[in-house]
Amino acid sequence: DISSIVLVSSEGAYIKSDAILKITEALTPRFLPTKPVAKLGQILIPRILRDLIYDRVANNRYRLMGKRDVCRFDSDGEFEDRFVNDDLAY
Repeated sequence: DISSIVLVSSEGAYIKSDAILKITEALTPRFLPTKPVAKLGQILIPRILRDLIYDRVANNRYRLMGKRDVCRFDSDGEFEDRFVNDDLAY
């Protein structure tokens, strides 16, 4: 499903909750204990349940966070090459 988050790394390809947890592990600041929590989430919570939660948040993301026409984190185009082209997504 192209509308879901996808992470491709040297370790493999991940989608939905697996992608979110891997990103959380990689981007965790040293002062926050989110890396061990992410690892525990992968072990303790079955993927089907994690993905159900992911889908629930994804389906309500605009209601929760609002909608914009541009990426909030790429205003200067620095990360443009890391996003799937809109023509491919639709």
